Amino acid sequence: MAIHFDTVTEEYLQIDQNLINTDVFTWACWAWFDSSTSDRVLLWSGDSTAANKYFLLVHEADDDSIQFKARNTATKTAATSTAITDGQWHHILAYSASATDRKVYIDNAGEGVNVDSVTGIDSITDRFTVGRTGDNTPVNEMDGRIAEIAIWNFAMTDSADRQMLVDRFSPIFVKPNNLILYFPCLSILDLKDRLNPTILTAFATPTDAEHPIITRPSAQIIQFPVVVGGGGGPTALQMQAYQGMERMSGGFRK
Repeated sequence: MAIHFDTVTEEYLQIDQNLINTDVFTWACWAWFDSSTSDRVLLWSGDSTAANKYFLLVHEADDDSIQFKARNTATKTAATSTAITDGQWHHILAYSASATDRKVYIDNAGEGVNVDSVTGIDSITDRFTVGRTGDNTPVNEMDGRIAEIAIWNFAMTDSADRQMLVDRFSPIFVKPNNLILYFPCLSILDLKDRLNPTILTAFATPTDAEHPIITRPSAQIIQFPVVVGGGGGPTALQMQAYQGMERMSGGFRK
């Protein structure tokens, strides 16, 4: 199951933690838009006490692009040259390689680029929100589904890595040693990060919906053990135990 958000009842997920404490990162998710007649927020990370300090991954209603915005007072935007289509799954990914290098993709296509300098967001971030902005004047609630939220601590510049995700491989297969957060969002009752003791909280009444079909390790466990001295993600040795794959729609094996 994925998580379905209804814009009328302003449903969203949130945690008051700094989950992105660097300006070098990649974040991604699968998204299904029921209606794209208004701007729809996918992921937001920033300062909850202000309206102008954040990273934002959002659908732009004017042209149906996906935009990756970085703002510390002034907004700098990378926008895809291709558009989303309502009523189908799209893989959305954006990365920040530096304070002056940000890119965004829909299904690994339509690359949007921004090279304007934005600094200091990572040091003031205290909230991560899914399905709307998380600042002091939240707006642009999602109308549709979100699943397979993942964050890496590097810029995913390699198109082959991005294509693996578009081809519906679990984020655990893609640079696992750099993967720092992974929320499959299998159910409204299962909003756990698979790599850390982090759980998103649902607000209002988001519901379960059909999950995109994802190729997962066949014996994938609920949470990888902590790697002493490691970067948080599963190591290559840990992954060897989970080399088998299968196509699944819905959850992990229990």
